Amino acid sequence: MSERLAVFLLRHRRAVLGALLAATLGLGAFAPRVGVDNSVDVWFVADDPALASYRAFQQTFGNDEVAVVAVTDPAGIWRADTLNRLHAAATAISKIDGVHQVLGVPTARVLSAPGDALDARPAMTGPVDAPQAVAVRQAIESDRVLAHRLVKANGTIALLYVQMARLGEIDARRPAILDAIHVANRATLGDLSVDVVGIGVIYDALNRLSQTEGNLLMGLAFLVIFALLWVLLRSWGAVLLAIAVVASAALMTRGLAGLLGKNDNMVTMTLPVLILFLGVAECIHFLRHRAGHPDESPEKVLARLIGPCFTTSITTVVGFGALVTAKMAVIRDFGVLAAAGLSFAFICTIGYCAFAFGSPRFQAGRTDGRTSRFIARVAASAARFSSERKLAILGVTLLLLLAMAYGVTRLEVDTYSLGFLPPSHPVREATERLERDAGPFTPLELTFAAPKAEALATRPELLRGLAAFQAEAARDPDVGDAFSLADVIARVDQVMSGDATQFQVPDDEQKLAQCVESYKSAPGQQLRDLADADLRTARVTLAVKALSAKGYAELITRLTALAKRHVPSDVVIAPSGYLPLYVTMMGYVVDSQVDSFGASFVVVFLLIGLLFRSVRLTALAVPSNLLPLVAVLGLMGYAGIRLDVATVTIAAILMGIVVDDTIHYLHALREALERGETLEGATAYAGRETGAAIVMTSVVFFLGFLVLTVASIKSIVYFGLLSALSIAFALLCDVLMLPALVLTLRPRLVRESGPVIRDDGVG
Repeated sequence: MSERLAVFLLRHRRAVLGALLAATLGLGAFAPRVGVDNSVDVWFVADDPALASYRAFQQTFGNDEVAVVAVTDPAGIWRADTLNRLHAAATAISKIDGVHQVLGVPTARVLSAPGDALDARPAMTGPVDAPQAVAVRQAIESDRVLAHRLVKANGTIALLYVQMARLGEIDARRPAILDAIHVANRATLGDLSVDVVGIGVIYDALNRLSQTEGNLLMGLAFLVIFALLWVLLRSWGAVLLAIAVVASAALMTRGLAGLLGKNDNMVTMTLPVLILFLGVAECIHFLRHRAGHPDESPEKVLARLIGPCFTTSITTVVGFGALVTAKMAVIRDFGVLAAAGLSFAFICTIGYCAFAFGSPRFQAGRTDGRTSRFIARVAASAARFSSERKLAILGVTLLLLLAMAYGVTRLEVDTYSLGFLPPSHPVREATERLERDAGPFTPLELTFAAPKAEALATRPELLRGLAAFQAEAARDPDVGDAFSLADVIARVDQVMSGDATQFQVPDDEQKLAQCVESYKSAPGQQLRDLADADLRTARVTLAVKALSAKGYAELITRLTALAKRHVPSDVVIAPSGYLPLYVTMMGYVVDSQVDSFGASFVVVFLLIGLLFRSVRLTALAVPSNLLPLVAVLGLMGYAGIRLDVATVTIAAILMGIVVDDTIHYLHALREALERGETLEGATAYAGRETGAAIVMTSVVFFLGFLVLTVASIKSIVYFGLLSALSIAFALLCDVLMLPALVLTLRPRLVRESGPVIRDDGVG
């Protein structure tokens, strides 16, 4: 089968090349359709309860994403000039498409009671002069609901809360909205110090920095890899061939994503790396093997490699294909596109290499060059060392496994989005500075639902319980202030009674109902932002610190338990808004990746067993692929590197890379045994045939990944560093531990009934 396919590919190599180029251009035409989408929809299935709860919250209260514009005036924000600038900024920002409303000193609804009717009018309706500025200040500072929320740092910092509109495509439109906010700030606020912060701002900064710096460094890594390929292969034609394989496979994969309507996200962004490394690795095996057997016919060399190449590719493809069982859409998409991309890489490898085998200009340099001889000596020395020190190697391996297994127990699963940004990034600096100078500002929502409608207007104990909860919650070190309908009703009662010393929710049902009705009837009231239409459910918005997903989960647990102590037992308390969804989302990402990787790992080795038709060979493949994973996860545990959305894909990528080298080694080992070699001779042959290629690919990938460690984004740094360490561990396992294991256990790897592979080595 392999020989017939090799003859066909070489005989029709130009037609095959043309077909591959046509397929590349045809699918590649859809590549421009691919955008970037990290919206909540890509992380959850449509019927997920957490997503349904979030959508219900948005339906009732609107989008809870807020960008905070912090304006600092050391001379004080109450000067008429500064107030007028704030008013101009708020007006300009409120007109931006995608902005729902702006809350700040200029737009704050100040309650008053001219006559017997309650009124709620903006603090500013236009520019003010000095006396009017004094009146604005008095109106805001006398309102306990507004003063501490809108003005911070002894009157030197004013906050404008920009609430985004409820948009299904908010993640796609956020960059343009934030750009427009910056333009409005520059046009209206002049030389005042301005910071724009918030959860969405952090995500936008990460997306922009990842796309610019990440693409630049990835491109640099590619250049390093291909420069090393030239050093190792000594042929620009061979390097161009490897580039063509990777470029075609990557372009076809991206085109398929565009055709299927899939966008890039934090998980699928690693696909180009996966395709690059596996495509280059197979090219090296083909080109090195051809250069090492120049006197054999190209058909025989190509046929000898198609079998193991198909085995490595199909196991990896099926392994990633197993991810379609994941609950999360983003993981399923990653599995489908990875399987497709690696299939494209396999097809392009054998197609382009068949063309290269028929054209000397695209072949690698001879294996007797200085670099090739050095690599061959390294591989041979490793094989001898493994044979001579096999028990010592296995003993060290066992100790390392135990030590790294303990490190795994220290591994923390968490994600801290702000921590991905470098300390000097403007968004991170602004976030930390504002939290230090003005206190927490990230909104955390809790909803309190009573069993009957109108409960908020008829049950004083409910709103008074909210007020008591807010007062105690504000003493939590991770919480700043809190705001709810309870504050507004206390202010209404204060205004209607004319008693400035009184600020509490009425404890009389009739008086409470009057306050609620008065506020409902007031022009400019914003009751819809505080409670649902039935007055059954109230929201409490707490300003909290920027925390990790685990930190938010712990805070939500504390606050929920605290709330239950202050409100009636029949009230249902639910964490709502984006932050609880973020906690759930991060848990889903890690859990889905880990679970799906486990299923993928099992599928890969079951498939290896079927393809090799040997339980013993399959069992030998497991330790050399499992140990690098345990080692890297253990190092993460010791170093305090979290398992998060940035590092969790390393396991899948590592498996895809490591299993290929293991399969090539075991294939060569069995080939030698079935020709009648002794076990010692077979391990030496496998080391000669595959060791140099394994060392070569490992060095290339190790240095290529190390390039990423100069990034400023921690997620990219960790990805590069951990991937490089993974490659190093995998290399040691394949060239030292695996031969030592074979020579120590001495398993029977050849069936007594006769050879499966012919003596000429052609499968």
